[in-house]
Amino acid sequence: MLNKLPLKLIFFLSSFIITFLFLIFAIGVNNKLTDNDIQAIKSLNLDIYCLDRNNFEDEIECLKEIQISVINISALAPLEPKLEVEPILY
Repeated sequence: MLNKLPLKLIFFLSSFIITFLFLIFAIGVNNKLTDNDIQAIKSLNLDIYCLDRNNFEDEIECLKEIQISVINISALAPLEPKLEVEPILY
């Protein structure tokens, strides 16, 4: 029984460390705007909402305004090449 304890402890600790590292790297998200993001924001005339984001509430407000703008564009006019706002890799 005593010989199996270190093996179980090593297994538990290694599983814990692997899980912890996975969570750290999997949850981390890069929230910096790319050049394509900035171009899409400017094409929607949302500079005031999205280019100066200082906190989480500002980011949520930006996302809400993007949703409203895209819904309004799709409701009022067919999608034209100059109105394309989909991400490049979508």
